[in-house]
Amino acid sequence: VRSLFVAVNDEVFAVREAAIQTIGRLMLRNPAHAMPPMRHTLVQLLMALENGREDKREKASRLIGHVIIASHHLLKPYVAPVLQHVLPKLSDPNPNVAANVLKAIGEMSRIGGAEIERCQDSIFPLMIEALQDKSSSMKRMVATRTLGLMVQNTGSVMEPYQRYPKLLSIMLARLQAEQVTEIRVEHIKVMGILGAIDPHTVKVIESQAEGEAGTGIVHRASKRGEDGLPVSSSEEYYPAFAIGKLIKILLDQSLSSYHQMVVQAVMFIFRTLGLKCVTLLPQIMHPILGLLKSSQQGLRDFLFQQLGMLVSIVKQHIRPYLTQVLVLVHEFWPEQSYQAQILYLIGEVASALKDEFKQYIPQLMPKMLAVLHEAQVDPRAAHDARCTKVLAVLEMLDTNLDPYLDVTLPAIVSLAESDSPRLEVPLAVINWIRRMCRRVSLAEYGSRIVHP
Repeated sequence: VRSLFVAVNDEVFAVREAAIQTIGRLMLRNPAHAMPPMRHTLVQLLMALENGREDKREKASRLIGHVIIASHHLLKPYVAPVLQHVLPKLSDPNPNVAANVLKAIGEMSRIGGAEIERCQDSIFPLMIEALQDKSSSMKRMVATRTLGLMVQNTGSVMEPYQRYPKLLSIMLARLQAEQVTEIRVEHIKVMGILGAIDPHTVKVIESQAEGEAGTGIVHRASKRGEDGLPVSSSEEYYPAFAIGKLIKILLDQSLSSYHQMVVQAVMFIFRTLGLKCVTLLPQIMHPILGLLKSSQQGLRDFLFQQLGMLVSIVKQHIRPYLTQVLVLVHEFWPEQSYQAQILYLIGEVASALKDEFKQYIPQLMPKMLAVLHEAQVDPRAAHDARCTKVLAVLEMLDTNLDPYLDVTLPAIVSLAESDSPRLEVPLAVINWIRRMCRRVSLAEYGSRIVHP
């Protein structure tokens, strides 16, 4: 079984498909031995679907369908979390990805009809949209079959007509306009599964739908706290007093030429105090974050660097301000000149928060992968400082990187294949793999590392 799971990560996609199908047959004989690694494989595929490039997403979505079919009833406890990850991909711009995800949802309805029924309000609008997709006949075919499987396995006969008044008219319109015979046959089958509905009821539902109009208003409240000057002891009084005066200079735009020196002075005080500076964080964070958002390019790059140094001092105490920091990271990431310092900041946050940082990785991983993919296209980019910073950040993620190895490892190994005569990047990649072998299990990826 272990050898088969090595084949699941083979470079040839057909081999990976065959390996999963073979493991599926073995799982029915010995689920206790095969299910744990299969569950691990499913997590990796979901991460690849969420963060991979277009070709990676397409392969991952197809393999997820194979895993669901192979696992059968053994996957029932995991239907809800799998749905949570695959549902956003129903609107993927690549029709093949959307079609594969629809097929996977149809297969999941066979084993987890109750979970699918709870998510109908999220699935049906996207499925109805897929039924009308004129650009992909495969997507329409899969959407029609999945609709039939969902209705059949959830027992919601005729109910979709009442909850989605336009469904019947869409089905009838597609039945008349559809040119592909196989899809027309599937439409007729699905309409038979949905059942007949009284014409008077149809008119009532359609009239109600036309007369209804809903608006949603989201109210958001924000709270502002007053930051007092911490003077709890004589030891803290002088740093607090100095910080207070420096903050006044930061808030004065007419003194913007002194802002960089002020930030350097603040960081010197924080380094001197060590963790004792935590009581001063509420006083300094909001002015620095505000300055970072409104400052010029040169100062902003410096501020990202200083913010990373600040995180390295206060460690996990940066937690209350992390949301604001990550908003700025996402806002200024498109500016390539800031990316090296932003990566340094991300690495320090990951190192400080350890496992608590896990929830933020899915939003940051595509950005780091984009840097590695850029280096594959342009060999000169491989020697950019950003590549080295990405490798450092991925190493700081430690065991949190495990679910993303299927996405990150091929991109990292490809850096070592660069034709450039400079050896710094290949050596950095080899050393990275050597260090990570001691932290996460890379045994399953042996073929991907050794073959290139």
